[in-house]
Amino acid sequence: MKKQISVAKFGGTSVATIAAIYKCVDIVKNNEDIKVVVVSAQAGVTNLLEELIKSDIHGYKKIFKDLHLIIDPIVESALPAESSNIEYLFSGLEELCQRLYVSEELDLRLQSQILSFGERVSAYIFNQVLQVQGINSEHVDARKIIKADGSYIEAKPLLENIKNQTRKYLSDPEKIYVMGGFIGSNLDNETILLGRGGSDYSAALIAEAINANMLYIWTDVAGIHQADPRLIPKSQVIRQINFEEAIELISFGAKVLHPDTLWPVIRSGTKVFVGSTFDPNKGGTYIVDNQELVNRDGVRAITEKHEQILMKIKLQDRDISDVAPDIFSLLKKYGVTPVIVSLSDKEFSFVINRLDKFIENSVINDLTALHLDCFEFEHNLSLTALIGNGLDKIPQLFKDLSDGLGISSTKLVGYGTKGNSLYFLTESDNTLLQRVYDEIFKN
Repeated sequence: MKKQISVAKFGGTSVATIAAIYKCVDIVKNNEDIKVVVVSAQAGVTNLLEELIKSDIHGYKKIFKDLHLIIDPIVESALPAESSNIEYLFSGLEELCQRLYVSEELDLRLQSQILSFGERVSAYIFNQVLQVQGINSEHVDARKIIKADGSYIEAKPLLENIKNQTRKYLSDPEKIYVMGGFIGSNLDNETILLGRGGSDYSAALIAEAINANMLYIWTDVAGIHQADPRLIPKSQVIRQINFEEAIELISFGAKVLHPDTLWPVIRSGTKVFVGSTFDPNKGGTYIVDNQELVNRDGVRAITEKHEQILMKIKLQDRDISDVAPDIFSLLKKYGVTPVIVSLSDKEFSFVINRLDKFIENSVINDLTALHLDCFEFEHNLSLTALIGNGLDKIPQLFKDLSDGLGISSTKLVGYGTKGNSLYFLTESDNTLLQRVYDEIFKN
């Protein structure tokens, strides 16, 4: 019988302190099937690294002090013998920053190396703590495993290369391998990143590559809730959810997993468990390929995104097919990924996240250059989505909800492609999520 193997990913809050790391270690000890551990940077570190990139030769020392305030207490309390090795990593970071600050152009290659620091340090520390606890573990630089190409900041994984690298570097069945998430390398062995929050994605790619039975995502909440528990404290944990529902949740902004995480585990047939590092016995949510869940109609969860923009493009004398390629190319140029695209005969509507003012002005200038008949931006909107199955088969779902709650000034209403979601765009309303939750889950 084939041995069960799993990948465990621990998020930033799970490795933020030595007390939290010890809880992670207990989870690893109590799960003999864990083969690979993937860790995020300590909570707050990546934000500071982004500040470093924006800083200059005169201001970066203060940010370095803040980084030390996060990392040093962990090392001093549990790994005092490793202080010199950690300081060596900091010295390398400082050298990268100084090179960046004297560069006269946007150097994404240097930026990717700077941003990788958090995961590299975190993985090194985690592995050392495991070894001190008597666990047979090995730290593997993620850049040896995760191969990708394209942008230095948001690269695309090379799946076959990753599988080959796992066979080469993760081959000892008696060892637990520890690596940082989020980072990898291209075929020239230059550091690349998988996009912000990409540690989940790294773990999923490893799970696919080693054909793992389970991917554990350990975070600071005990599973996926009916709504964000930070906003709706009484929302209940969803004990089991199917992949389609999870994909819809993520696409509408639920901060559950990195958006690309589920595709590798769908391909490999790997189950996913989301649980709390701080209360592992509380259970969590299993994301599974379960046809019974697919066939069950009804709302499972609610999401909400604020600071949304509705971009409308109206056409009088031109066909949408004539201008669509230019519009999508323009959005891609500025890294704008629409949350929703709605089309009618003579109108394009996009819902997008709030833009930096410079980016928004650039988009407007480029749209003007396309000589469109008319376009407009509406700001400060809220996008609410109901997630479930067969929502398009439930008569008057939105009308009943709208009438019951007095929802007015709706800008856009629609269903997801498979009826897994019903979304509506309204004027910003901080009370709407709670009211929708109470109405949907009142029983």
